[in-house]
Amino acid sequence: MNKTALLLIFLCCYLNNLKAQYSFISSTPAKASNTVTLDSDITMTFDSPVKTSTLNTTNIVITGKNTGIIPGVFSGGETTSVIFNPTNDFKPGELITVTLTSGLQNTSNASLTTPHSFSFTTKNASMTTPFFTKGIIELGGGTSYSVFAVDIDGDDDMDIVSASSGKIKWFESDGASDPSWTANDIDTGVSLAHSVFASDIDGDGDMDIVSASMSDNTIAWYENDGNSDPSWTTNYVDTNLNGAHSVYAADIDGDGDMDIVTASYANNTIAWYENHGTSDPSWTRVDIDTNRGRAHSVFVVDIDGDGDMDIVSASGDGDHIVWYENDGASNPSWTAAVIDTNALDARFVFAADMDGDGDMDVLSASYADNTIAWYENDGKGNFTRHVLSRDQMAYDTMITDLDGDGRKDILVAGQRSQNVVWFRNPKK
Repeated sequence: MNKTALLLIFLCCYLNNLKAQYSFISSTPAKASNTVTLDSDITMTFDSPVKTSTLNTTNIVITGKNTGIIPGVFSGGETTSVIFNPTNDFKPGELITVTLTSGLQNTSNASLTTPHSFSFTTKNASMTTPFFTKGIIELGGGTSYSVFAVDIDGDDDMDIVSASSGKIKWFESDGASDPSWTANDIDTGVSLAHSVFASDIDGDGDMDIVSASMSDNTIAWYENDGNSDPSWTTNYVDTNLNGAHSVYAADIDGDGDMDIVTASYANNTIAWYENHGTSDPSWTRVDIDTNRGRAHSVFVVDIDGDGDMDIVSASGDGDHIVWYENDGASNPSWTAAVIDTNALDARFVFAADMDGDGDMDVLSASYADNTIAWYENDGKGNFTRHVLSRDQMAYDTMITDLDGDGRKDILVAGQRSQNVVWFRNPKK
């Protein structure tokens, strides 16, 4: 082969390689921003012009933690800057996640080299040190193990989903500033359901429900039909997860669909299930940690602000609150770091920016010492513990704005009085 032919082959390979390099550069709002105004657009910058026909909500997935897939309009095709204009304003204090998938192409038809995910949090109402008042949502409904706040019926207010020993139900909010609630059954035949989570699992624009039930070792998801008075279809992810105890849905691998993260009590395991991205999803289980004794709870959030989803866990053995750092690969590996070893029989964890300083704090419920505590993140992954309550034998907690005043409230599911409790953070 002559030198000219070799040179031509080299040039072809080089040009093909250049074509394949298509990368995300930056965003406005920037990742981990915490004071994003509710009427903000999202601007994404790339290193080459974006092909207009690939600008859609399949290739760029934008979700709110409690509101699901966010509708809107894209502009900026054939340029390096893409703008997303949401149809409605963001909710106060909501975590917004943007996932850029490999379906996104530049004008040379090169796919995005590395799928990417970043998150930011919208602006809360101004606040000083939070304080809370307590209100009852349901009394005497049986032992409540898990709660999650989400807009189930698409009417723009926060409903609540709960798991008890034999039921999964949702409480419809009436939307008032001081809300009242109406209970609705989703499933009355579950076997010791310990965890619920809401997410758009099948990508059809409404909020589905994921559950973990301990006695039958089952991870299931309930498909929402999208009606204002929804009905539900049961689908199974795993029926052999020994002591299934906790579930969370998030895009772990940055491919644009919702994966599922689990904690299983009986086999001491933290794992995630890869969603293969169809309207009728199939799943592949990947273990993260098989030595987390009596693993009770998982929560997914970007703890270190690097644009990928980390995992926080609570486990009874060792009284541990731990977070797992995601290395950001399409097949992620994980590094464990301990937050606390004194949460006695640690049961559940949640994460949010409680103090408005731009990083993710952690909330825990520990059963043996009846304690609700939150851990203040200094922005470098170091945490300071603050005790909120020592009289709530709690199974589950979450942070959300329940009364629409722009401030983070705390929701608790407990056993002691068989109740669902919220710690209200009112305006002073």
